[in-house]
Amino acid sequence: MRVIIITNMIPPYRDPLFEEIAKNKLINKLSVFTCKENEPNRKWIDKKNYYYEVKKFQGVSIIIGNKLNPYKILHLYPSMILNIMLEKPDHIILGDISLTTYLILSIVKLIGIKTTLWYEDSREIQEVNKISKYIKSFFYKFINNYITPSASSKKQLVNMGIKSRRIEIIPNAVENSKFLKLYKKNKLNKIKLKKTYKIESNIFCFTYIGQLIKRKRILETINLLTKTAKKNNIKILFIIAGQGDLSEEINELLIKNKFLDYKIFPYLNEKKLSEIYTISDSLILLSRNEPWGMVINEAMIHNLAFLTTDKVEAANYYKSEYKKSTVINYKDITEETIYQHMKLSKKRFTKLTKPIDPKGMADKFIEKIK
Repeated sequence: MRVIIITNMIPPYRDPLFEEIAKNKLINKLSVFTCKENEPNRKWIDKKNYYYEVKKFQGVSIIIGNKLNPYKILHLYPSMILNIMLEKPDHIILGDISLTTYLILSIVKLIGIKTTLWYEDSREIQEVNKISKYIKSFFYKFINNYITPSASSKKQLVNMGIKSRRIEIIPNAVENSKFLKLYKKNKLNKIKLKKTYKIESNIFCFTYIGQLIKRKRILETINLLTKTAKKNNIKILFIIAGQGDLSEEINELLIKNKFLDYKIFPYLNEKKLSEIYTISDSLILLSRNEPWGMVINEAMIHNLAFLTTDKVEAANYYKSEYKKSTVINYKDITEETIYQHMKLSKKRFTKLTKPIDPKGMADKFIEKIK
């Protein structure tokens, strides 16, 4: 089977998945069609993969709203369509490529190429723009298969008229083996690492990793952690790893803060990221909308507790199995919630669930599209 995956970019955490799809015996050739290396707040370094082909196309991307945190990005890449017609694959997996998606769907429907929509959007249907909802509802019915990472994304498709039985929930994966190897090394040096990062032994360390944007509710997180430290007369360190359009506002808020210690790392490679997970006591992610949340996978690999809202879909998926998790309605999180989670995170569990790996995710993809 000759397969094309179409996506606006290839983040590093997708490379292992694409490689595993390409290595499957049912796949004769995998090509990934893409249009961008970077987007606001996220920058990727291109790397070649022996197992699959990457084709990058020229076109137009229009940013609507704030350039650092846009409301929407519209991609129009007509040359991609011409290459599809020339290659004539057996199957196309459609990621997020905006306007180009609808043009591709119109053409491949006529020439008989099967398609799978890979859809990630955890918003409530009433939050989706009415015009966008109408266009999606019309074009998505042309598609043969549907894959989403979460129940909320599936619910949105159902509300657009797609039959529930046609939608497969397949959880997202990170490169488990790489992080596990780093963690095994780091946990043996945890005390030394804490000294390296100048972290006191009697302080509780919460960590946030991701974009510094409004949807992630990072300012609200700072205020809640501050109230928790003040109310319970305890020391809390907040590690922030990331960048975004709220960077300056976050810095100003933390500088004025007298009750919360903090460290900010704008850029971290995977090696440093694993060190941060290892020395932390809990991940915290209080997003109001999170279609998945790869940091949950990474935290689980590091046996790290996590505190999230019920809008973080990775946390919803694993919460019943992962005993060091606290998942609360995003409107109901208080300083008491945080304090109780801090107690939970100190408990020892002999065996914790590990998240799906890229091969497991790839096998599920191929089973759905074959």
